[in-house]
Amino acid sequence: MKRKSLPNFAGSDKLQNLDDWGFPADSTGTMTILPPPGEPRRIDPLRQDWRRFASFEYISPGTPGDPNDLAQYSQEAGEITISGAISRNYQISAKHNLRLIFRARNSLYGNDVWEFMKPLFPTSGVFQFTQLQVRNPTSDSWTQRNRLVSPTATEENRARASYLREVWARKTFRAMNPLPDPVQNNNRGLPEPTGNLIPHRRWINLFINGLYWGVYDLTERVDEDFVRTYLDPDADYDVIKSEKKTNERTAPFEPVAIDGDLVAWNNLISVCNLAKSSPNDPAALSTVSSILDLDSYFDYLLVNLYMHNSDWGGNGNNWRAFKRRGGGKFRFTIWDAEVAMGPGALETKATYFDSEKGALLPHSLLKDREDYKAAFLARMNQHFHTPGGLFSVNGPIHHSSLTFQKAIDDLRPLMNLESARWGDSSLQPGEGSPVLYRVDDDDDNNGPFGNFEDSTNWHRDTFLKDRRSDFLNQIEAALAPETP
Repeated sequence: MKRKSLPNFAGSDKLQNLDDWGFPADSTGTMTILPPPGEPRRIDPLRQDWRRFASFEYISPGTPGDPNDLAQYSQEAGEITISGAISRNYQISAKHNLRLIFRARNSLYGNDVWEFMKPLFPTSGVFQFTQLQVRNPTSDSWTQRNRLVSPTATEENRARASYLREVWARKTFRAMNPLPDPVQNNNRGLPEPTGNLIPHRRWINLFINGLYWGVYDLTERVDEDFVRTYLDPDADYDVIKSEKKTNERTAPFEPVAIDGDLVAWNNLISVCNLAKSSPNDPAALSTVSSILDLDSYFDYLLVNLYMHNSDWGGNGNNWRAFKRRGGGKFRFTIWDAEVAMGPGALETKATYFDSEKGALLPHSLLKDREDYKAAFLARMNQHFHTPGGLFSVNGPIHHSSLTFQKAIDDLRPLMNLESARWGDSSLQPGEGSPVLYRVDDDDDNNGPFGNFEDSTNWHRDTFLKDRRSDFLNQIEAALAPETP
Protein backbone atom coordinates (compact mmCIF):
# COMPACT_ATOMS: atom_id res chain seq x y z
CA MET A 1 0.00 0.00 0.00
CA LYS A 2 1.33 3.39 -0.97
CA ARG A 3 2.35 5.53 1.99
CA LYS A 4 0.85 8.98 2.27
CA SER A 5 2.84 12.19 2.40
CA LEU A 6 4.12 13.37 5.76
CA PRO A 7 4.40 17.16 6.10
CA ASN A 8 6.23 18.39 9.19
CA PHE A 9 5.68 21.89 10.55
CA ALA A 10 8.45 23.29 12.73
CA GLY A 11 8.40 27.00 13.49
CA SER A 12 9.83 29.58 15.83
CA ASP A 13 6.68 29.40 17.95
CA LYS A 14 5.37 26.18 19.42
CA LEU A 15 1.73 25.50 18.51
CA GLN A 16 -0.42 25.16 21.61
CA ASN A 17 -4.01 24.35 22.49
CA LEU A 18 -6.40 27.25 21.96
CA ASP A 19 -7.36 27.52 25.62
CA ASP A 20 -3.69 28.19 26.41
CA TRP A 21 -3.80 31.34 24.29
CA GLY A 22 -6.16 33.16 26.62
CA PHE A 23 -8.96 33.91 24.15
CA PRO A 24 -12.30 34.02 26.00
CA ALA A 25 -15.40 32.38 24.52
CA ASP A 26 -18.66 34.29 24.52
CA SER A 27 -22.06 32.66 25.10
CA THR A 28 -22.19 31.38 21.53
CA GLY A 29 -18.81 29.68 21.84
CA THR A 30 -17.27 31.99 19.24
CA MET A 31 -13.71 32.92 20.13
CA THR A 32 -13.13 36.65 20.46
CA ILE A 33 -10.35 38.99 21.45
CA LEU A 34 -11.65 41.81 23.60
CA PRO A 35 -10.91 45.08 21.74
CA PRO A 36 -10.01 48.44 23.26
CA PRO A 37 -12.99 50.42 24.59
CA GLY A 38 -15.13 51.85 21.84
CA GLU A 39 -13.89 49.50 19.12
CA PRO A 40 -16.17 46.79 17.67
CA ARG A 41 -15.60 43.11 18.34
CA ARG A 42 -14.61 41.18 15.23
CA ILE A 43 -16.19 37.91 14.18
CA ASP A 44 -12.90 36.30 13.11
CA PRO A 45 -10.12 37.87 15.17
CA LEU A 46 -7.54 35.13 14.67
CA ARG A 47 -7.28 35.69 10.93
CA GLN A 48 -4.71 38.42 11.44
CA ASP A 49 -4.05 38.39 15.20
CA TRP A 50 -2.69 34.85 15.42
CA ARG A 51 -0.03 34.14 12.84
CA ARG A 52 3.34 32.54 13.29
CA PHE A 53 6.38 32.14 11.10
CA ALA A 54 6.86 28.48 10.31
CA SER A 55 8.90 26.04 8.27
CA PHE A 56 6.94 23.53 6.20
CA GLU A 57 8.21 20.18 4.98
CA TYR A 58 6.55 17.84 2.54
CA ILE A 59 7.85 14.26 2.38
CA SER A 60 6.48 11.79 -0.15
CA PRO A 61 8.25 8.42 -0.24
CA GLY A 62 6.71 7.53 -3.59
CA THR A 63 6.17 3.99 -4.81
CA PRO A 64 9.31 1.81 -5.14
CA GLY A 65 9.92 0.83 -8.75
CA ASP A 66 7.27 3.19 -10.14
CA PRO A 67 8.90 5.88 -12.33
CA ASN A 68 5.60 7.79 -12.34
CA ASP A 69 5.54 8.10 -8.54
CA LEU A 70 9.01 9.14 -7.45
CA ALA A 71 9.87 10.19 -3.93
CA GLN A 72 10.09 13.89 -3.28
CA TYR A 73 11.07 16.25 -0.49
CA SER A 74 10.21 19.93 -0.46
CA GLN A 75 10.63 22.65 2.14
CA GLU A 76 9.40 26.23 2.35
CA ALA A 77 9.06 29.01 4.91
CA GLY A 78 6.08 31.26 5.45
CA GLU A 79 3.30 31.77 7.94
CA ILE A 80 0.75 29.48 9.56
CA THR A 81 -2.61 30.55 10.96
CA ILE A 82 -5.72 28.93 12.40
CA SER A 83 -8.52 28.60 9.85
CA GLY A 84 -12.25 27.92 9.93
CA ALA A 85 -15.13 29.16 12.06
CA ILE A 86 -16.40 27.14 15.03
CA SER A 87 -13.69 24.53 14.45
CA ARG A 88 -11.09 26.95 15.85
CA ASN A 89 -12.85 26.78 19.25
CA TYR A 90 -11.17 24.35 21.64
CA GLN A 91 -14.61 23.49 23.04
CA ILE A 92 -15.54 22.16 19.60
CA SER A 93 -12.35 20.33 18.64
CA ALA A 94 -8.70 20.20 19.68
CA LYS A 95 -7.75 19.26 16.13
CA HIS A 96 -7.87 22.58 14.30
CA ASN A 97 -7.84 23.63 10.67
CA LEU A 98 -4.75 25.47 9.48
CA ARG A 99 -3.85 27.75 6.59
CA LEU A 100 -0.32 27.84 5.16
CA ILE A 101 0.63 31.16 3.59
CA PHE A 102 3.63 31.50 1.30
CA ARG A 103 2.89 34.89 -0.18
CA ALA A 104 2.89 36.12 3.40
CA ARG A 105 1.91 39.71 4.10
CA ASN A 106 4.08 40.07 7.19
CA SER A 107 6.75 37.43 6.63
CA LEU A 108 10.44 38.15 6.12
CA TYR A 109 11.11 34.57 5.08
CA GLY A 110 10.21 32.26 2.24
CA ASN A 111 9.14 32.74 -1.34
CA ASP A 112 5.90 33.97 -2.85
CA VAL A 113 5.01 30.37 -3.70
CA TRP A 114 5.79 26.88 -2.50
CA GLU A 115 7.09 24.99 -5.53
CA PHE A 116 7.07 21.19 -5.56
CA MET A 117 9.11 18.72 -7.58
CA LYS A 118 5.99 17.23 -9.14
CA PRO A 119 2.26 18.06 -9.05
CA LEU A 120 1.06 18.08 -5.46
CA PHE A 121 -2.40 16.83 -6.43
CA PRO A 122 -2.38 14.04 -9.04
CA THR A 123 -5.48 15.34 -10.83
CA SER A 124 -4.38 18.98 -11.16
CA GLY A 125 -0.90 19.10 -12.74
CA VAL A 126 0.03 22.17 -10.66
CA PHE A 127 3.45 22.61 -9.01
CA GLN A 128 3.16 26.00 -7.28
CA PHE A 129 0.85 27.38 -4.59
CA THR A 130 0.57 30.68 -2.75
CA GLN A 131 -1.61 29.19 0.01
CA LEU A 132 -2.79 25.76 1.12
CA GLN A 133 -5.40 24.60 3.61
CA VAL A 134 -4.87 21.73 6.04
CA ARG A 135 -8.40 20.69 7.00
CA ASN A 136 -9.93 18.44 9.59
CA PRO A 137 -13.53 17.49 8.67
CA THR A 138 -14.57 18.62 12.15
CA SER A 139 -18.30 17.89 12.06
CA ASP A 140 -17.67 14.62 10.21
CA SER A 141 -14.91 13.37 12.51
CA TRP A 142 -14.23 11.73 15.86
CA THR A 143 -12.68 14.94 17.16
CA GLN A 144 -15.88 16.93 17.61
CA ARG A 145 -16.48 17.56 21.31
CA ASN A 146 -19.11 20.24 21.27
CA ARG A 147 -19.98 21.16 24.85
CA LEU A 148 -22.44 23.76 23.54
CA VAL A 149 -25.12 21.23 22.56
CA SER A 150 -26.35 18.07 24.26
CA PRO A 151 -23.74 15.36 24.85
CA THR A 152 -26.11 12.84 23.26
CA ALA A 153 -26.34 14.78 19.98
CA THR A 154 -22.58 15.26 19.86
CA GLU A 155 -21.98 11.58 20.55
CA GLU A 156 -24.33 10.64 17.71
CA ASN A 157 -22.41 12.94 15.35
CA ARG A 158 -19.12 11.36 16.32
CA ALA A 159 -20.50 7.84 16.04
CA ARG A 160 -21.56 8.35 12.41
CA ALA A 161 -18.37 10.18 11.37
CA SER A 162 -17.12 9.13 7.95
CA TYR A 163 -14.51 11.85 7.25
CA LEU A 164 -15.67 11.53 3.62
CA ARG A 165 -18.83 13.53 3.00
CA GLU A 166 -17.05 16.52 1.50
CA VAL A 167 -14.68 14.23 -0.39
CA TRP A 168 -17.70 12.55 -2.01
CA ALA A 169 -19.25 15.93 -2.83
CA ARG A 170 -16.11 17.22 -4.55
CA LYS A 171 -15.53 13.98 -6.47
CA THR A 172 -19.13 13.91 -7.66
CA PHE A 173 -19.32 17.58 -8.62
CA ARG A 174 -16.05 17.40 -10.55
CA ALA A 175 -17.12 14.29 -12.49
CA MET A 176 -20.53 15.73 -13.43
CA ASN A 177 -18.93 18.24 -15.80
CA PRO A 178 -15.16 17.72 -15.99
CA LEU A 179 -12.80 20.41 -17.19
CA PRO A 180 -10.74 19.66 -20.30
CA ASP A 181 -7.56 17.68 -19.73
CA PRO A 182 -5.05 18.94 -18.81
CA VAL A 183 -6.88 21.06 -16.26
CA GLN A 184 -4.27 23.79 -16.04
CA ASN A 185 -5.16 26.02 -18.95
CA ASN A 186 -2.81 29.02 -19.15
CA ASN A 187 -4.96 30.13 -22.08
CA ARG A 188 -3.47 33.61 -22.42
CA GLY A 189 -6.62 35.35 -23.46
CA LEU A 190 -8.53 32.44 -24.99
CA PRO A 191 -12.05 31.71 -23.68
CA GLU A 192 -12.10 30.10 -20.26
CA PRO A 193 -12.47 26.31 -20.24
CA THR A 194 -15.91 25.18 -19.13
CA GLY A 195 -16.55 22.60 -16.45
CA ASN A 196 -16.86 22.19 -12.70
CA LEU A 197 -13.78 23.41 -10.89
CA ILE A 198 -13.05 22.08 -7.41
CA PRO A 199 -10.22 22.77 -4.98
CA HIS A 200 -8.00 19.71 -5.42
CA ARG A 201 -7.17 17.70 -2.31
CA ARG A 202 -5.40 14.66 -0.87
CA TRP A 203 -4.98 12.93 2.50
CA ILE A 204 -1.81 13.51 4.48
CA ASN A 205 -0.38 12.60 7.87
CA LEU A 206 0.49 15.78 9.74
CA PHE A 207 3.28 16.39 12.23
CA ILE A 208 3.55 19.62 14.24
CA ASN A 209 6.95 20.20 15.80
CA GLY A 210 7.60 16.48 15.50
CA LEU A 211 4.35 15.46 17.24
CA TYR A 212 1.95 13.34 15.18
CA TRP A 213 -1.25 15.34 14.73
CA GLY A 214 -3.41 12.92 12.77
CA VAL A 215 -4.90 12.55 9.31
CA TYR A 216 -5.67 15.80 7.51
CA ASP A 217 -7.14 16.83 4.18
CA LEU A 218 -4.58 18.95 2.33
CA THR A 219 -6.46 21.16 -0.11
CA GLU A 220 -6.22 24.27 -2.24
CA ARG A 221 -7.77 27.46 -0.95
CA VAL A 222 -10.45 29.05 -3.12
CA ASP A 223 -9.18 32.55 -3.93
CA GLU A 224 -8.12 34.57 -6.95
CA ASP A 225 -4.78 32.76 -7.29
CA PHE A 226 -6.60 29.42 -7.32
CA VAL A 227 -9.03 30.49 -10.06
CA ARG A 228 -6.27 32.06 -12.16
CA THR A 229 -4.30 28.83 -11.98
CA TYR A 230 -7.04 26.80 -13.66
CA LEU A 231 -8.84 29.39 -15.79
CA ASP A 232 -7.22 32.61 -16.99
CA PRO A 233 -3.85 33.51 -15.42
CA ASP A 234 -3.99 37.07 -16.77
CA ALA A 235 -7.49 37.92 -15.50
CA ASP A 236 -8.77 39.50 -12.31
CA TYR A 237 -11.53 37.62 -10.50
CA ASP A 238 -14.24 38.30 -7.98
CA VAL A 239 -14.24 35.43 -5.47
CA ILE A 240 -17.23 35.42 -3.12
CA LYS A 241 -18.03 33.50 0.06
CA SER A 242 -20.44 33.78 3.00
CA GLU A 243 -19.60 35.23 6.39
CA LYS A 244 -21.28 36.62 9.48
CA LYS A 245 -20.46 40.27 9.89
CA THR A 246 -21.28 40.48 13.61
CA ASN A 247 -20.77 38.27 16.63
CA GLU A 248 -24.47 37.73 17.28
CA ARG A 249 -25.68 34.13 17.20
CA THR A 250 -28.69 35.10 15.08
CA ALA A 251 -26.71 37.23 12.62
CA PRO A 252 -27.27 36.12 9.01
CA PHE A 253 -24.60 34.85 6.70
CA GLU A 254 -23.93 37.47 4.04
CA PRO A 255 -21.83 37.48 0.84
CA VAL A 256 -18.34 38.93 1.21
CA ALA A 257 -15.51 39.23 -1.30
CA ILE A 258 -12.39 37.15 -0.72
CA ASP A 259 -10.91 38.96 -3.74
CA GLY A 260 -12.42 41.65 -5.91
CA ASP A 261 -15.79 43.07 -4.85
CA LEU A 262 -19.54 42.35 -4.80
CA VAL A 263 -20.55 44.51 -7.78
CA ALA A 264 -20.92 41.58 -10.21
CA TRP A 265 -22.64 39.42 -7.58
CA ASN A 266 -25.17 42.14 -6.81
CA ASN A 267 -25.73 42.55 -10.54
CA LEU A 268 -26.43 38.82 -10.86
CA ILE A 269 -29.05 39.01 -8.11
CA SER A 270 -30.62 42.07 -9.77
CA VAL A 271 -30.81 40.25 -13.11
CA CYS A 272 -32.39 37.24 -11.38
CA ASN A 273 -34.95 39.52 -9.77
CA LEU A 274 -35.80 40.98 -13.20
CA ALA A 275 -36.18 37.45 -14.56
CA LYS A 276 -38.54 36.64 -11.70
CA SER A 277 -40.67 39.69 -12.47
CA SER A 278 -40.82 38.80 -16.19
CA PRO A 279 -41.56 35.06 -16.12
CA ASN A 280 -42.69 34.87 -19.76
CA ASP A 281 -39.81 36.82 -21.30
CA PRO A 282 -37.24 34.30 -22.65
CA ALA A 283 -34.65 37.07 -23.00
CA ALA A 284 -34.64 37.47 -19.23
CA LEU A 285 -33.25 33.96 -18.65
CA SER A 286 -30.79 34.45 -21.50
CA THR A 287 -29.44 37.47 -19.67
CA VAL A 288 -29.05 35.40 -16.50
CA SER A 289 -27.27 32.61 -18.39
CA SER A 290 -24.84 35.13 -19.86
CA ILE A 291 -23.41 35.78 -16.37
CA LEU A 292 -24.26 32.51 -14.55
CA ASP A 293 -23.11 29.11 -15.85
CA LEU A 294 -26.47 27.38 -15.47
CA ASP A 295 -25.32 23.80 -16.16
CA SER A 296 -22.54 24.06 -13.57
CA TYR A 297 -24.97 25.73 -11.15
CA PHE A 298 -27.47 22.89 -11.56
CA ASP A 299 -24.70 20.37 -10.84
CA TYR A 300 -23.74 22.32 -7.73
CA LEU A 301 -27.32 22.43 -6.49
CA LEU A 302 -27.92 18.74 -7.11
CA VAL A 303 -24.88 17.63 -5.11
CA ASN A 304 -25.69 19.80 -2.10
CA LEU A 305 -29.41 19.08 -2.19
CA TYR A 306 -28.94 15.33 -2.57
CA MET A 307 -26.58 15.07 0.39
CA HIS A 308 -28.83 17.45 2.36
CA ASN A 309 -26.03 19.83 3.26
CA SER A 310 -27.59 21.36 6.36
CA ASP A 311 -24.83 23.92 6.95
CA TRP A 312 -25.48 25.39 3.52
CA GLY A 313 -29.04 25.44 2.22
CA GLY A 314 -30.91 26.28 5.40
CA ASN A 315 -28.63 29.06 6.62
CA GLY A 316 -26.81 30.35 3.55
CA ASN A 317 -23.37 29.34 4.82
CA ASN A 318 -20.36 27.61 3.25
CA TRP A 319 -20.37 28.53 -0.42
CA ARG A 320 -17.76 29.84 -2.82
CA ALA A 321 -18.37 31.49 -6.20
CA PHE A 322 -16.08 33.20 -8.70
CA LYS A 323 -16.32 35.23 -11.89
CA ARG A 324 -13.79 36.91 -14.17
CA ARG A 325 -14.04 40.66 -13.86
CA GLY A 326 -15.29 42.30 -17.04
CA GLY A 327 -16.50 39.03 -18.55
CA GLY A 328 -17.03 35.35 -17.94
CA LYS A 329 -19.74 33.69 -15.87
CA PHE A 330 -20.28 32.99 -12.21
CA ARG A 331 -19.50 29.46 -11.17
CA PHE A 332 -19.77 27.84 -7.75
CA THR A 333 -17.55 25.22 -6.16
CA ILE A 334 -17.94 22.79 -3.28
CA TRP A 335 -16.60 23.95 0.07
CA ASP A 336 -17.16 22.66 3.64
CA ALA A 337 -19.86 20.11 2.83
CA GLU A 338 -19.37 17.97 5.92
CA VAL A 339 -22.60 18.65 7.88
CA ALA A 340 -24.67 16.43 5.63
CA MET A 341 -26.02 12.94 4.92
CA GLY A 342 -27.79 12.72 8.28
CA PRO A 343 -30.41 10.06 9.07
CA GLY A 344 -32.98 12.83 9.54
CA ALA A 345 -32.88 13.65 5.83
CA LEU A 346 -34.07 10.12 5.03
CA GLU A 347 -36.93 10.48 7.49
CA THR A 348 -38.13 13.97 6.57
CA LYS A 349 -37.21 13.79 2.84
CA ALA A 350 -36.25 17.48 3.07
CA THR A 351 -34.25 19.11 0.27
CA TYR A 352 -34.00 22.88 1.00
CA PHE A 353 -35.43 23.29 -2.49
CA ASP A 354 -37.21 26.50 -1.53
CA SER A 355 -34.58 28.14 0.66
CA GLU A 356 -33.77 31.74 -0.28
CA LYS A 357 -30.33 32.10 1.29
CA GLY A 358 -26.73 32.16 0.12
CA ALA A 359 -25.93 30.07 -2.92
CA LEU A 360 -29.60 29.15 -3.32
CA LEU A 361 -30.69 32.77 -3.83
CA PRO A 362 -30.43 32.76 -7.66
CA HIS A 363 -32.37 29.49 -7.76
CA SER A 364 -35.06 30.81 -5.43
CA LEU A 365 -35.63 33.79 -7.73
CA LEU A 366 -35.75 31.68 -10.90
CA LYS A 367 -37.45 28.45 -9.79
CA ASP A 368 -40.96 29.41 -10.95
CA ARG A 369 -39.93 30.15 -14.54
CA GLU A 370 -40.91 27.39 -16.95
CA ASP A 371 -37.75 27.73 -19.07
CA TYR A 372 -35.53 27.54 -15.97
CA LYS A 373 -37.36 24.46 -14.71
CA ALA A 374 -37.04 22.79 -18.10
CA ALA A 375 -33.28 23.45 -18.20
CA PHE A 376 -32.84 22.16 -14.64
CA LEU A 377 -34.90 19.05 -15.37
CA ALA A 378 -32.87 18.30 -18.51
CA ARG A 379 -29.65 18.53 -16.48
CA MET A 380 -31.13 16.30 -13.81
CA ASN A 381 -32.16 13.70 -16.39
CA GLN A 382 -28.59 13.60 -17.65
CA HIS A 383 -27.22 12.71 -14.23
CA PHE A 384 -30.02 10.49 -12.91
CA HIS A 385 -31.56 8.75 -15.92
CA THR A 386 -28.76 8.53 -18.49
CA PRO A 387 -26.71 5.28 -18.32
CA GLY A 388 -23.45 6.05 -16.56
CA GLY A 389 -24.77 9.28 -15.02
CA LEU A 390 -23.27 10.14 -11.64
CA PHE A 391 -26.59 9.41 -9.90
CA SER A 392 -27.80 6.66 -12.24
CA VAL A 393 -28.61 3.09 -11.24
CA ASN A 394 -27.70 0.00 -13.23
CA GLY A 395 -29.29 -2.97 -11.49
CA PRO A 396 -27.67 -3.16 -8.05
CA ILE A 397 -25.03 -0.60 -9.01
CA HIS A 398 -25.58 2.92 -7.71
CA HIS A 399 -22.94 5.15 -9.22
CA SER A 400 -23.07 7.62 -6.34
CA SER A 401 -22.25 4.75 -3.97
CA LEU A 402 -19.33 3.68 -6.16
CA THR A 403 -17.92 7.20 -5.82
CA PHE A 404 -18.18 6.90 -2.05
CA GLN A 405 -16.49 3.51 -2.10
CA LYS A 406 -13.53 4.96 -3.98
CA ALA A 407 -13.23 7.58 -1.26
CA ILE A 408 -13.31 4.85 1.41
CA ASP A 409 -10.56 2.90 -0.33
CA ASP A 410 -8.32 5.97 -0.34
CA LEU A 411 -8.73 6.79 3.36
CA ARG A 412 -9.19 3.39 5.03
CA PRO A 413 -5.44 2.56 5.32
CA LEU A 414 -4.84 5.75 7.35
CA MET A 415 -7.67 5.46 9.86
CA ASN A 416 -5.88 3.25 12.39
CA LEU A 417 -3.43 6.13 12.85
CA GLU A 418 -6.29 8.63 13.20
CA SER A 419 -7.95 6.36 15.76
CA ALA A 420 -4.76 6.05 17.79
CA ARG A 421 -4.32 9.84 17.83
CA TRP A 422 -7.92 11.07 18.16
CA GLY A 423 -10.16 8.07 18.87
CA ASP A 424 -10.49 9.05 22.53
CA SER A 425 -10.53 12.83 22.06
CA SER A 426 -14.23 13.01 22.94
CA LEU A 427 -13.61 11.85 26.53
CA GLN A 428 -14.44 15.16 28.18
CA PRO A 429 -16.28 15.74 31.49
CA GLY A 430 -20.04 15.77 31.10
CA GLU A 431 -20.15 14.29 27.61
CA GLY A 432 -21.75 10.95 28.45
CA SER A 433 -20.34 7.47 28.55
CA PRO A 434 -16.74 7.07 27.37
CA VAL A 435 -16.50 5.89 23.77
CA LEU A 436 -13.34 4.93 21.92
CA TYR A 437 -13.73 5.34 18.17
CA ARG A 438 -12.01 2.73 16.06
CA VAL A 439 -11.80 1.62 12.46
CA ASP A 440 -13.67 -1.60 13.18
CA ASP A 441 -14.83 -3.25 16.41
CA ASP A 442 -17.64 -5.37 17.81
CA ASP A 443 -19.37 -2.61 19.75
CA ASP A 444 -23.02 -2.51 18.64
CA ASN A 445 -24.11 0.12 21.16
CA ASN A 446 -24.39 2.79 18.45
CA GLY A 447 -26.65 0.85 16.08
CA PRO A 448 -25.34 1.06 12.50
CA PHE A 449 -22.57 3.44 13.60
CA GLY A 450 -19.75 3.55 16.11
CA ASN A 451 -16.70 2.84 13.99
CA PHE A 452 -15.29 3.89 10.63
CA GLU A 453 -16.34 0.81 8.66
CA ASP A 454 -19.92 0.73 9.97
CA SER A 455 -20.38 4.46 9.44
CA THR A 456 -18.95 4.57 5.91
CA ASN A 457 -20.93 1.47 4.91
CA TRP A 458 -24.11 3.19 6.11
CA HIS A 459 -23.36 6.31 4.05
CA ARG A 460 -22.58 4.18 0.98
CA ASP A 461 -25.37 1.59 1.21
CA THR A 462 -28.16 3.30 3.12
CA PHE A 463 -28.06 7.06 2.72
CA LEU A 464 -26.94 7.35 -0.89
CA LYS A 465 -29.19 4.53 -2.11
CA ASP A 466 -32.31 5.17 0.01
CA ARG A 467 -32.19 8.90 -0.63
CA ARG A 468 -32.53 8.56 -4.40
CA SER A 469 -36.20 7.67 -4.87
CA ASP A 470 -37.64 10.28 -2.48
CA PHE A 471 -35.27 12.93 -3.77
CA LEU A 472 -36.22 12.27 -7.39
CA ASN A 473 -39.94 12.34 -6.63
CA GLN A 474 -39.73 15.65 -4.81
CA ILE A 475 -37.39 17.49 -7.15
CA GLU A 476 -38.99 16.25 -10.37
CA ALA A 477 -42.42 17.23 -9.05
CA ALA A 478 -41.12 20.72 -8.30
CA LEU A 479 -39.61 21.02 -11.78
CA ALA A 480 -42.60 19.61 -13.66
CA PRO A 481 -44.27 22.02 -16.10
CA GLU A 482 -47.39 23.72 -14.87
CA THR A 483 -50.55 22.45 -16.52
CA PRO A 484 -52.79 25.13 -18.05
